[in-house]
Amino acid sequence: MKKLFAAFILCAFTSLGLSARTQNDRPVTLKGHAVTEEKAPVDYATVMLTAKADSTKVYGSITDEKGGFTVEMPKGSYRLKISFMGYDSFEREVNLAADTDLGELTMKPSSVMLDEVVVTANMVTREADRFVVNVAATPLSAGKTGKEMLALSPGVWITDKGDLSVNGRGGTQVIVNDRVLKETGEELVAYLENLKAEDILKIEVIPYAGAEYDANATGGVIKITLKKQREEGLEGAVSMRYYTSIVDQKAWNYQPSLNLNYKYNALSLYSKVGYRRNNWTGGNMESDRFLDRDRIMDANTGMAHRQSHTTFQLGSVYDINDKQSVGAEFNMTENPYHNNTDGTALAIENGNSLTSQSLSRSTTDYSLMSFTANYSLKLDTLGSTFKTVANYTYRNKEDSVYYHTNYSGMMNYDSTSRYMPTARYDMFAIRSDFDIALSKSSKLATGLKYQRNTMDNVNPYDYFKNDIWIPLPERSSINKYTENIGALYASFSTKFRNNTSLLVGLRGEYTYAVPATNSQYVSERQKYFDLFPNANLSIPLNKKQSQMIILGYGRKIGRPSFWQLSPFRQQLSDYMFMEGNPKLKPSYTNDYTLTWVLFRKYTLTLGAQEVKDAFSIIVDTDPSDSNIQIARQSNMPKRMNYNASLSIPAQITKWWMLNANLNGSRNENTLMQRDVPQKEIIFTFRGNMSNTFTFKKNYNFMIEAFYMSPSLEGNVRVGAFHMVNAGLKGNFFDKKLTATFYVYNIFDKRGSTITFQQNNTYTRFNQWGNYRSLGLSLRYSFQAGKKIRVKTVDGSEQDNGGGGGGGF
Repeated sequence: MKKLFAAFILCAFTSLGLSARTQNDRPVTLKGHAVTEEKAPVDYATVMLTAKADSTKVYGSITDEKGGFTVEMPKGSYRLKISFMGYDSFEREVNLAADTDLGELTMKPSSVMLDEVVVTANMVTREADRFVVNVAATPLSAGKTGKEMLALSPGVWITDKGDLSVNGRGGTQVIVNDRVLKETGEELVAYLENLKAEDILKIEVIPYAGAEYDANATGGVIKITLKKQREEGLEGAVSMRYYTSIVDQKAWNYQPSLNLNYKYNALSLYSKVGYRRNNWTGGNMESDRFLDRDRIMDANTGMAHRQSHTTFQLGSVYDINDKQSVGAEFNMTENPYHNNTDGTALAIENGNSLTSQSLSRSTTDYSLMSFTANYSLKLDTLGSTFKTVANYTYRNKEDSVYYHTNYSGMMNYDSTSRYMPTARYDMFAIRSDFDIALSKSSKLATGLKYQRNTMDNVNPYDYFKNDIWIPLPERSSINKYTENIGALYASFSTKFRNNTSLLVGLRGEYTYAVPATNSQYVSERQKYFDLFPNANLSIPLNKKQSQMIILGYGRKIGRPSFWQLSPFRQQLSDYMFMEGNPKLKPSYTNDYTLTWVLFRKYTLTLGAQEVKDAFSIIVDTDPSDSNIQIARQSNMPKRMNYNASLSIPAQITKWWMLNANLNGSRNENTLMQRDVPQKEIIFTFRGNMSNTFTFKKNYNFMIEAFYMSPSLEGNVRVGAFHMVNAGLKGNFFDKKLTATFYVYNIFDKRGSTITFQQNNTYTRFNQWGNYRSLGLSLRYSFQAGKKIRVKTVDGSEQDNGGGGGGGF
C-alpha cells in the first residue's frame, strides 16, 4: 500500500504540473520592487491596489526579503499604495492592460512614525496553512517579550514551565530565523523571555506541519522571523525587566539583555547577551484515600527555587554575490539552579500513625552549546533555490540530590540517600533542500536529511549507613541511547485560474534507535520506516479572496524518548515515584481539518485527530508495596479528539484593539489499566483575550485574560486555571525608550488541583506558586549610519518557505 500511495502522489505531481503550464487565460500580473533612497530593499511592506471604478475591490500582497512583490488581478485602473513603518506611503495610479513590471519604487523615510498605520494594521491574517501574526504592525508588541507574544498568537498555549501546544496538542517545534530551537522546558521560556517583541517582525503559527517538516512535529510549527537592521554601522538595544510578588517577595525576577548588529560591506555580524535571575517559593498539599482499607495519608510540601540563566549568541552572514551566501552561528546557554524541598506526611492505618519529615537539597548544572553553518544559492528569478544546513548541539546536565527522611510513630528510623545523575547529549543534523519553481504559480520542493542523536547517562544511587555511602544497585543505572533518522520529502504546490490553491506532499522517514541499559529489563530496538502524506486545498469563496474554505490532512509520528523508555524510578515524594516503560511504542496521528476564513483574518477551524498508541501517564499502586504509587509512561490503544478553534483579531475602534483565541475539544481516551480497557470522555476549553487601548499617541493600556478548563491526561485530571494581567506602556525620547509597568495575576490565582484515581486509591494534589506581582520593563534602542540591512544566518532544520514547502 505504501508503494501504491507513493506512485499515486508522483502521478499527481506530474499531472498537476502539466495542468499549471496550460493556464494561459489568466488575470494580468503587476510586479515591482520597493527600495529606499539608498537602493536597499524594503521587505515586508504592505502593498494594496484599489480599483478606481469600485473601491470595494481591493487586491494586495507583502514584499519579500528583496522588496519585490507580485499581485494578480483583472485588467483595469487601480491606485497603488505601499506602506511600511518609518516611511512615507508610496502612492501612484496604474492602468493594467497586460502584465506590468514597475521596477524600483522608492520610499522616503518619514519624519515621524506612522502611528495611524500601527493602530489600524491587522495583527493576525490567515494564509492557506498558517496564521501570520504581524508583530511589527501592532501596538501590542512594545514592552513585551517573545513568550508573551506567543501567548497572544492564535491557538498557542505556553506555560512558565515551558509546556507548549497549538490547539491543545503538544509536540510543537519553535524556529527562530530558520533555526530550530533545541531548548526545552524552562530553558525555552528563558530564551523567549530574552527575545524582545520589538525585535520580532512576524510570528507564523502552522497548526498542521506539512511534509517539509519533521514527522514528529505533531503539534505543528511556530516560526519567528526577526527584524533586519536598516542602519549602517552599529545598531542595537539594551533592556531590563524586573518583577516581584507583592507579598513577602515569594517570587522575583530580573532580566538584563543586550542586542548588537553590525554590517561592513558584504559581511553582517550580530550578537545577543542575556541574563535572568529568579527566586521562587511554592508547594503542594497531597491527600491520599485508600478505599479498600482503613488508611489515609496527608502531606504538605514546601519548595524554594533559585536559578540563574545566561545566554550568548554570535552569528555572521557573508554574501559571496547576489545569488550566494554563507553563514555561521554559535549559541551558548548556562543554567545552574538550586531547589530546597521540605515536607511532612502523616499516614494513619487501623488507628496507628506514622509521621515522616523529609528534607531534599538539589543542585543542577545545565549547559548547551550549538553551532550552525549554511550555504544557500538562488538559481533563478522565479524563486528556485538550493540550500544546505549543518547543525551540531551538545547538551550537558549534572545533578546532585540529597534526600533525608525521619519516620516516627509505628516505626522509628531515619533514611538518608543521594542521587547524582549525569547526562550528556550529542545531536548532529545535516539537510539539503532543492526548491524548483515550475512556473509563476507552481513549485516543487524536495529535500533530504540525516539526524543522529546520542545520549550517555549515569544514575548512581547511594544510601548512608554507618557513616559511609553504600551503592544501591536496584536504584542505580547506566544508560546509553543512539537514534538515527533518515528522511526524504517532496512537496508540490500550485494555484489554479480561480485562485484555488493545492498542496500535496509526501515524507518518508527511517528510524533506527538503540537503547542500552544495565537494567534487567530489555528496552527493545526501534527500527521502522513510515510514509507521512499531507494535503491542503484552499478554495476562495469570492473574487477578493477575503473568504475561503481550507481542507487539510496530515499524518504524524510520536517517537518515545529515552526517558520515556527508561525503566528506572525517580523519587517524587515519600510515597510516589515516576518511571518509564521499555515497551513503549511509537504513536501515529491522522489529522483532518476544515477551516473557514472570513475577511482574511477571522477563522473557524473544525478538526479531528485519531491517535493510535498515544502516550499518556498512568498512575497505579506498586504491586510490591500498596503504599507506594507509580506514575508510568504508557500507550493508550486509541485517542479521538474533536475540536473547534476560533480566532478573532478585531479593531473595535481606532483606539481599541482586541485579539481573542478560543479552543474547545471533546477527547475520547481508551487506556489500559492493569490490562483492563477503560474509556474516558472529557470536554475541555482554552481561551485567551487581549485588549489594547491607545491614548495620547504614545501611551497604551493593556488587559489580558487566560482560562483553561479541567483536562485529562491518562488517568490524571488537572483542574481549571485562570489569570488576568494588566499593563501601562509609554514611548519616550522619539520612541527610542519604551517603558512598561504591569500587574501580573491580578486576582492572585495561586495554583491548580490535580487528582487521579486508580483501583481503590484516590489522590488529590493542591499546587500553589503563582502570585500577584508588579513588574517594570525598560528598553532603549540606538543606531547610527546609512540605510543598509543585516541578515541573520539560516540555522534551520526547517525552511522558511510558505505553504508550498521548503526545507526540513
